Amino acid sequence: MLTREILLCSMYYGSPFGEEMILPALWQGLWQAFNAMGIMTGAFGNGFLQDRFGRKIMFSVGGAISAVGESSHCILLQAFAPSQDC
Repeated sequence: MLTREILLCSMYYGSPFGEEMILPALWQGLWQAFNAMGIMTGAFGNGFLQDRFGRKIMFSVGGAISAVGESSHCILLQAFAPSQDC
C-alpha cells in the first residue's frame, strides 16, 4: 500500500516504480509530441514573418525570444521547484 509520502512525491516526480520515481511513457510521448507541434507552428508562422520583415530581423527576434524564454524558464524552475524532502 502506498504511503502518503510516496503519493505526494508522485505528484511532482512521477510514479513509483520499485525504489525509484519514473515518468510514465504517456507523459514522455506527450512531451515529444508537443515539442514537434511547437516546432511546426513556429516554422509556419516564422516563414510568413520572414517574408514580411526580412530574414535577419526575424532571426534576431527569434534569438531574443529564445533567450528570454530560457532564462525565465530556469528562474521559474528554481523558484517554484518542490523540495527534495520526499
